[in-house]
Amino acid sequence: MASNEIKPRQRNRARTVIDPLCTICHKVYSEPLQMPFLLSCLHSFCKKCLLKHIDKEAKTVEGNKHFNCPTCGQRTVVPSNDEDASAGLPVNLRLSHFAEVTSYNKKMESKVPCENCPNKGASYFCENCCMFICDACNTDHQRWRELRTHEVIELEPLKKKEGHSLKIKHPPQKCRDHRNEEMRFYCLDDQVLVCRDCLMTTHDGHKREYIEKVAKSEQEDLKKVMPDITSAIGQLDEAIAAGKKMEKKMKASSKEALTRIDGVCEDLVKAVRVRQEILHERCKGIDSGKEDVMRSQIHEFEKLKNVLMFLDETTNDAINNHTPEEFLTVKKVVKAQVTRVQDNFSRFLLDLQENEIMNTSLEVDSIIGSIESLGYFPGVPHLECCTIEGLGVQEALVGKERVFKVILRDEKNKPLEGNVLFQYELVNKDDADAPLPKVSITQSEKQNDGCATLSITVLNSGEYQLKVKIRNAPLVTTNPFCMWAHPPRDYNEVNPDAPIATLPVQKPVSRGIAIDYSTGLLYVSDYDNHTVMVLQADGKVYKQIGSNDNAGGNLSNPWGVVVANDTLYAVSYNSHKVKMYALSGDFIGEFGENGSGPEQFSNPRGIACDNEGHLFIADYSNTRILILTMEGKAVSSINCRARPVDVAVSVNGSIHTALDYSNVSVYTRSDSGGWKETLQYSVGANATGISIDSEGYKMVTLNNNTMRIIVPDSNNVVKTCPNVSYGVARDSQGFIYVSHVNKGEILKY
Repeated sequence: MASNEIKPRQRNRARTVIDPLCTICHKVYSEPLQMPFLLSCLHSFCKKCLLKHIDKEAKTVEGNKHFNCPTCGQRTVVPSNDEDASAGLPVNLRLSHFAEVTSYNKKMESKVPCENCPNKGASYFCENCCMFICDACNTDHQRWRELRTHEVIELEPLKKKEGHSLKIKHPPQKCRDHRNEEMRFYCLDDQVLVCRDCLMTTHDGHKREYIEKVAKSEQEDLKKVMPDITSAIGQLDEAIAAGKKMEKKMKASSKEALTRIDGVCEDLVKAVRVRQEILHERCKGIDSGKEDVMRSQIHEFEKLKNVLMFLDETTNDAINNHTPEEFLTVKKVVKAQVTRVQDNFSRFLLDLQENEIMNTSLEVDSIIGSIESLGYFPGVPHLECCTIEGLGVQEALVGKERVFKVILRDEKNKPLEGNVLFQYELVNKDDADAPLPKVSITQSEKQNDGCATLSITVLNSGEYQLKVKIRNAPLVTTNPFCMWAHPPRDYNEVNPDAPIATLPVQKPVSRGIAIDYSTGLLYVSDYDNHTVMVLQADGKVYKQIGSNDNAGGNLSNPWGVVVANDTLYAVSYNSHKVKMYALSGDFIGEFGENGSGPEQFSNPRGIACDNEGHLFIADYSNTRILILTMEGKAVSSINCRARPVDVAVSVNGSIHTALDYSNVSVYTRSDSGGWKETLQYSVGANATGISIDSEGYKMVTLNNNTMRIIVPDSNNVVKTCPNVSYGVARDSQGFIYVSHVNKGEILKY
């Protein structure tokens, strides 16, 4: 039998690990519906409350129920096919035993009747029977041979002892399938407690061991990771302390900056007072933003610290206080949480993402020219002047680094000096419990260019959202940036003569294809019928957008299409316009007209977009690429050496333009902010369309009815696929879609 004398472990605070009450209903874990069940985060709740919570909050995903812990929000998954949703969770025997001890101790505080015979007060407690008994019943215990070995405690002397507590001799757990058999063994294959009969039936041939031996071995394994947990808590303590110290310095720096501003402004005329108030508000805003960052970081440090402290106490309790059956019932969950928390901490950035410095620059001489030029905050990033590069392609490869360049400028567009400090958020929208991506921030070697790189390596497929923030305010260009991760594709495995799927759209050749990553729908331009077909994954036409005249939302020979910001942009070739539609098909608006002006087109063809709010139009007859805002306002243009038929944006923001002779030109931004041609590569025939993946591989369709897959930064061909013509695009999993030259089909490679 196992003895349970509960001694909660303290860590210099009032809270303890063990609480005999369910934190939802505040009832003792006693009756069957109050039995405590352990979640994957190591928090426990009574069965009744847990079933209500699962019924209300759980979502069924791929045959399992997903729900978040009511205490910490961490997700737990249980099979949805079980009638009892709690059946997939272990019972927290330790907590159940502690609740039982607590209830007996509470009874002992007052006069308790004998539980074996009526109308008599109890003087003793039998640890084996878990029963309060009177003097006569105690005498019977001494007479009966079966009861003589029971541990019987006299109550009055025990009550006088400081910190008194009863003990309970719990018998070994009984097997559910073999009621009279004690579970003395542990199945190493299935990781469950089993009895002798189980070893000969359902667990026949499995590896097994006595529970005491397995428990001791597993507890020794947990002991090995305890120093790491303790170290992590210490590091978080230091980070929190440093954050609070910096918070005080920022307040002092802010106060000093305000004093300097006041000293200068007091010498100015009344007109300067208006500017003074503006500077006050801006300073306070910066201070507030910095304070928000520090509080947010401190909160994250404290939250992770609480998780680690709770894990520390729970694990110590499992090692030092659990009986073997108690420990083995929960050890799998405990070890899984230890691994998860350690993995998260190893990727947790403890570097503070803000500094305490708040400089001011008060150029008094400039007031004569313009009073509004008085004073600004050099070295403080200004949201409207900050950008992020590397958003060109909305895909990433699992296990491969994806690099973004963060560029911070102050309000006079001057680069920041020293370390570039920013915050980021990165979440997997498909799986909140997926392992954290590997993230690193590398400062530029030039300490005065305001640049840093944010390197991200995702470990799981799915949709990720990235937000880059300054003082907890996200950059407008991220908005957020959605990135779909998939396993790397080996284009050498493409079979040119055997596409993996054929979508029978039964329409003429499409000039352009776009794919909405979030829904998987294909948008295919039907040039001859003046519409854009919306296709499901099987090629079935879901809906059609546009008609055959130039009024309103009607299209005239649509060519290129692209989906951005929940909007479909379709190039209307013969009406020299770009039409905008909601993804539902409703017409939103249009821009462009026939001409050669900065917002005019002449027979436009291909279209692409980046994630900084720009559209790129292949303005065919004007021999240029027009760069516009999403609303059609001119930004800049690129003069091409031949007529462009299509355009694509690479992961680093460079522009690849398919020309109507056998070349593709690549343009990158110049130091002056314009564009310059940096590369040409031959594709063997006149290009008709182009797409680029996140590694820089190009898929180029040609007028000789082939598609070439070309390696990055060269014209070396990986594969050549026959019988294809114009439109080419890729989906969120990296599969290639291209229109068949002779049939109304879309081929998938």
